[in-house]
Amino acid sequence: MFSHMKSMILFLAQVTMYHFDHPYSLEKRVGGWSKQGMVDEFVKYADFLFTTYGKKVKYWNPVNEGNMLCIFLITRLDTYSVTKTDNSSYYNCIHHTILAQARTYRLYKEKYYKEQKGLVGTSVLVWPGTPATESYEDLVAANTFNDVFGATPVHPLVYGDYPDTAKYLIEKRSKNEMGMTVSRLPKITDEEREILIGKDGEGA
Repeated sequence: MFSHMKSMILFLAQVTMYHFDHPYSLEKRVGGWSKQGMVDEFVKYADFLFTTYGKKVKYWNPVNEGNMLCIFLITRLDTYSVTKTDNSSYYNCIHHTILAQARTYRLYKEKYYKEQKGLVGTSVLVWPGTPATESYEDLVAANTFNDVFGATPVHPLVYGDYPDTAKYLIEKRSKNEMGMTVSRLPKITDEEREILIGKDGEGA
C-alpha cells in the first residue's frame, strides 16, 4: 500500500522552479530579470533540475506568476537600491520571464520528454476585470485591463506575440505621455517567436 502511495506521490509531484527569489549575485552579474542574461542563467538552472529530479517530477512550473513577480520585484529592487530600474524595467522583466519559460519548455521537449514524459506549463496572476455596468465603455475598459494585465504574459506563449491591445496602448503611452522614442514593451523577434510557438506554430 505504501509503495503504491509513494509511486502516486512521485507521479503527481509538481515543482515550481522559481518563486520570486534568485541569488543576489545574479542581480549584480547579469542584471536580473530586466536583462537577457537572466534567461540564459535560468535555462541552465532548469537543465540541472530536469537532470537531477526529472524522473521523480512530472509537472513543472518554471516561473510562478511572472507578471506579479515583475510588479513586486522591480519595485522592491529599486526601493532598496539593489538595482536601478527605469520605465522599461517592468516590461523587460515580463519579456524575459516569458522567454525563460518558453526556452525551458523547448529544452524539456527536446532533451528530456522522451524519457521522462512530464509536462512543463506556466502560471500567471489573474485579477479579472469585470464591467461595472453593461455599457459599451465599461465592457471595453474591462476587456482592455484583461488584455494588458492577464493576457500579456500568456499570449506570446500561445500565439507568439503580445496582444494587439497591449502593444498599441503601451506604445502610445510610452511615446505620447512619457516622451520615449520606442515602446516600453519589447518587440518579439522572429527568432524569439520560433522559440515561443515553434516552427509550425504549435505553441509553447
